[in-house]
Amino acid sequence: MKKEIKMSFLKDVFQTADEIKQSQEKFKDAVDVSSRQAEALIRPYLNEAQNEILSEILEGLVASVAEHSFQIGYNSAMQTFAEAAAAIEAKSHA
Repeated sequence: MKKEIKMSFLKDVFQTADEIKQSQEKFKDAVDVSSRQAEALIRPYLNEAQNEILSEILEGLVASVAEHSFQIGYNSAMQTFAEAAAAIEAKSHA
């Protein structure tokens, strides 16, 4: 019984890690698409200084959103793991 619970917990851990990785890949793809759109639509109309400022703004924005997205995924995963660990512990005492 305990072995089944532990295997279920490990399965949940790996599934959650995979979901976080998939979300990060989707986010990266969306950022790449947006960057290409900005390159094609906006940058041709900006001078060099404006392009540098836009690059700095986008880099800061992307970094901030990426960090926030990671924290949401990480916090969700930690909550899932804590709940699973509590359930395992409760079942092992029963």
